Amino acid sequence: MATRAGLVRIRKYVKPMYWSIQCNSTHDQRADIVAFIRWGVESGIMRKDDAAVILGFQNKEDRHSYTWAEGGIGKYIESTDMEDL
Repeated sequence: MATRAGLVRIRKYVKPMYWSIQCNSTHDQRADIVAFIRWGVESGIMRKDDAAVILGFQNKEDRHSYTWAEGGIGKYIESTDMEDL
């Protein structure tokens, strides 16, 4: 219910270390997700190469996974066209 209302849930798992970002739709909420990731990196809470899974509940195919070897969560920002927001 909370994600349908627009809330984004973010968790940091330790073993294995990765970020889990869950929302209703990553397309509809990508501006908030990108803003959070940028804030996290700028404040030193996250690193661009941290592993992450970004998941939208509305559509089973709305899943973005980034490993450390692939460049991490920073790849989500790079793959997001902020011009459309």
